[in-house]
Amino acid sequence: METEQIIKRWSEYVEQLFDDHRGENPIQSFLRGPCILASEVAEALTHMKTGKACGIDGINTETLKALGDFGIEVLTDLCNCMYSTAYIPEDLKTSVFILLPKKPKATDCSDYRTISLMCHILKLLLSIIMRRMSQKIECEISDRQTGFRKNSGTREAIFSLKVTAERYLEVHKEIFACFIDYSKAFD
Repeated sequence: METEQIIKRWSEYVEQLFDDHRGENPIQSFLRGPCILASEVAEALTHMKTGKACGIDGINTETLKALGDFGIEVLTDLCNCMYSTAYIPEDLKTSVFILLPKKPKATDCSDYRTISLMCHILKLLLSIIMRRMSQKIECEISDRQTGFRKNSGTREAIFSLKVTAERYLEVHKEIFACFIDYSKAFD
């Protein structure tokens, strides 16, 4: 394929992969939380990893941290503006995609892992929203839920399954297990 055809095919693949049918402002009606506090911004900024690649804006975490208290004040205002209006500027929503082959000599688009380089300001806002959501949701989720929760990954579930299977086998009882593989669940 020629370069233009390759670019066109990748554009189609990524658009299909991240297709979104929720409409223009799907979260507008759900935002009823309190304003974002400077302490939330400072905490989220503290937990952001350094040494990560920049998004399209070219601003990295180190730059945001170097701004100090003035930066926290400005970032708080910016986050509150985006949070209250549910409007995120196009520059912040635009990501750079990096393609990494999953196997040697990959030829099909699905043989590549797509990594999205997001703007760090948007990452900051999203981490604040995630913290708020996880605090509310954590009390609603069963203790048996594994994966997608802090300190409760799939490793713990696999360990529990292994221990249960060993106990059943020790007393010569049958055990049945069913595994479901959701293709492309994490793309």
